[in-house]
Amino acid sequence: MVTIVADDHPLIPRNGRGSPPSREKVCWRRRPAFAPGAQLEVSFVFDSPVVDLSHPLRTGLPVYPGDPQVEVIPRLTHAEHGHSVTEIRMGTHDGTHMDAGYHFFADKPTLDQYPVERFVGSGVVLDLRSQPADTPVTPDTLRAAIDAAGGLHAGDFAVLWYGWDAHFGGDLMWRNPYLSEEAARLLVDAGVTLVGTDTPNVDSSTDLTAFPAHVALLGSGLLIVENLRGLDRLGAGRVDCAFLPLPLAASDGAPVRAIAWPRADIAATERSAE
Repeated sequence: MVTIVADDHPLIPRNGRGSPPSREKVCWRRRPAFAPGAQLEVSFVFDSPVVDLSHPLRTGLPVYPGDPQVEVIPRLTHAEHGHSVTEIRMGTHDGTHMDAGYHFFADKPTLDQYPVERFVGSGVVLDLRSQPADTPVTPDTLRAAIDAAGGLHAGDFAVLWYGWDAHFGGDLMWRNPYLSEEAARLLVDAGVTLVGTDTPNVDSSTDLTAFPAHVALLGSGLLIVENLRGLDRLGAGRVDCAFLPLPLAASDGAPVRAIAWPRADIAATERSAE
């Protein structure tokens, strides 16, 4: 417990973001309203394990129909060479990966042209687990999930939690639920900068003739991350995210190491006069 003055202390800045007197950075879920000069007793609860959201890359990993297969091949071994070196062969959209605008648009940026700040940010996990297989998410369904998670702000990452990582490599993997074009446009209009999903595709994986969600999102400057896993360890609501792609030159996409962690809790009460 610490005592601070509710004025311009860095813990309560004007933009609602701040740092406590420690190395961890946290944010108010809602900036408390206290009179300037009031003394506050503030406690911090750091119980935020970092969650790995990436599928391990391995030989035989399920890939999108027609994409290159994943091969992880030992080339040098401890037994024969005294050290280990492994060769990796794969496509840019295998496993947990990020789509750049260039994936669908020749005049959009390749992945190495995005500033690294685009890959780290505040995300909102949206609970869409009730969505049936091979059906589009409607704007009304998406709005309900957004409201239940506490809302979206401009600049947020929207993380779609279907629970579909449970089907990774299984019979239902390619019958994933997906965003309708209208739902994708809703996210664009909300000002989000990245859409992540635990399905292999933000679009339908059974209709391979049209990709309206990809076109709507990438065409509007958003990034896409597909094949996330482990969102059940976060639950619905606001989290901090880092989706870090390999820095492949002139690439349409790349594998990512995706991690996220819940926001720290902050409690503040006005200190009683002594």
